[in-house]
Amino acid sequence: MGGKGIKTLDLRRIYPIKIVWAPYVPNRDVPLFFDEKIKLMIELSQYALYMAKKHLASHDNTADNEQAYLSEIQMVAYSLKSFCDYLRVKGKSWKEIEDSDLEEYKAWELSNVKGRSSSRTEKTAQQTVNIKLRAIYQFYWWAQEIQALMEGWMGWPTAPIRSKLPDYMKDPEAFDKKGEAKKTIYPLCFRRTGARSKHKRQHYATDDELIRLRRYFREFCDPLTAERNVLIIDIIEHVGWRGGSVRSLLVEHFSEEVIDAALVQGKREILVTPPEQKFGYQTAYDVKLQLIIRIANFIKGVRQSTLDRLGVGEEKAKGHLFIGFTTGRPLGNKRISRIIADGFKAIGLRKGSGGHSIRRKFGKESATEILQTRQKLGFSNDPESVVLDLMPKLGHSAAASEAAYTHGKEDMYKGTVESQLRGQVAELQGQLAQMQLENARLQRKLSKSNSASG
Repeated sequence: MGGKGIKTLDLRRIYPIKIVWAPYVPNRDVPLFFDEKIKLMIELSQYALYMAKKHLASHDNTADNEQAYLSEIQMVAYSLKSFCDYLRVKGKSWKEIEDSDLEEYKAWELSNVKGRSSSRTEKTAQQTVNIKLRAIYQFYWWAQEIQALMEGWMGWPTAPIRSKLPDYMKDPEAFDKKGEAKKTIYPLCFRRTGARSKHKRQHYATDDELIRLRRYFREFCDPLTAERNVLIIDIIEHVGWRGGSVRSLLVEHFSEEVIDAALVQGKREILVTPPEQKFGYQTAYDVKLQLIIRIANFIKGVRQSTLDRLGVGEEKAKGHLFIGFTTGRPLGNKRISRIIADGFKAIGLRKGSGGHSIRRKFGKESATEILQTRQKLGFSNDPESVVLDLMPKLGHSAAASEAAYTHGKEDMYKGTVESQLRGQVAELQGQLAQMQLENARLQRKLSKSNSASG
């Protein structure tokens, strides 16, 4: 670690680094950093504000989202405060820090974390330090690439701070399948901490879990929000779209003209092309007519009621199917993922359960259906052929298709036929949703009537 060591300061007239939480927007505060001389640390405070803005751009400012905001912003705040404490003791400006300093900080903070009773093992302590290191790397990326406060300070392989984070932020997909390249994004982080083990079995949502998830939304959300959230779940379960594709759906995809044309032609499915798809694909997907009709009823009922209540129109909603119920604006980029993840957490499922869990369920059931159909027709069920059939259903994701094939084959051998019943289930769920929505409306009317008569 070098012979310099930590610089000793006379701390008798020097105050500790302090965070002051200042109001930013209603119910959302941002951290401001003050140094040992009680002087505002401008760049660090600006970065915290940048992260707050970034979060709020993709999350509605509602009570439901408050904890998600706090978790992210507090992580940024306390990671940077830890780094500032180190800078204070070392007697350096953040602009002077190089790789050797970050290595020293890593060892210094690991010692601090291990000294706390909340960190019980070496691996959990290393995970905590990794979170802080990543936040520091991201701060330097922002300082260089967004604010242009420095040039060539972060880069690979000879920059003062060695990292390919700037390249990664420009093209994340280039790093998706390159394990060695990923190690160059946050190169000083501890390895093999178990935080992102590739050997953990991915979660596949079950019918029982989705029943519990729907019940949770209907018991703990207002009726309009509940029906929106339940419909999002049902679309992913029956069509397998990613959250971003669901978020991008437009009202025009489910118009009465589209439905009438399908009925006249005797179609049981309608092609829908989500505007937003991974890798920029423009794939059209078959969607059961029953689900299309249910979405159309949602548009006329829940969505229109929301716009009427807020007194806004399509200038705010921009034609999007799913909108925020406090703003009338389209849901943010990560909002759907957060809705599902928070719901799964509320019903007691492990961390990591989310929209992809439902998508994996769809993939597994689709694979089972394809395997059974090919078997009946006398076609080969070799993995390559089945995966090729699956890829269009799963947005041309080879990895997801291969995993779905494996689990679908297991289900076929167990004799399950869930996917063959998907159309019937969609129709029954649509009828149930309408009945429950109507019941909620009647209960509200009854409550108002009792209040008036009282």
